[in-house]
Amino acid sequence: MRFDDLLKETTERLGPLKAYITKKYSEMDVAEMVDEAAGDFIDDDWEEDGDYESDLEWYEDYGHGEAEDQVMNRLTKEAMSATKVKLNTNEQIKFDEWLQDKYHSLYYR
Repeated sequence: MRFDDLLKETTERLGPLKAYITKKYSEMDVAEMVDEAAGDFIDDDWEEDGDYESDLEWYEDYGHGEAEDQVMNRLTKEAMSATKVKLNTNEQIKFDEWLQDKYHSLYYR
């Protein structure tokens, strides 16, 4: 299969997943999901680590993208289930990249 054909096939397979996520979730929805998920990755003693006004501020300095990954996995599983589309590894990578481009709160520095 030629590269152009493979790229077209991947784009077509991702279309239903992108449409599902775009219709269901706003940037604000996803940002709230990340904030909520961050709570799973915040140390109990975060207040002792410096001058932080909130646990989310602490996560911004010490987190390693765990919350963002958790939300991306949740969105992907939900979209795959709703659309009945299964992704291979390369398609998963492309979909993750699209999610990060679409929802800036999923992009971990």
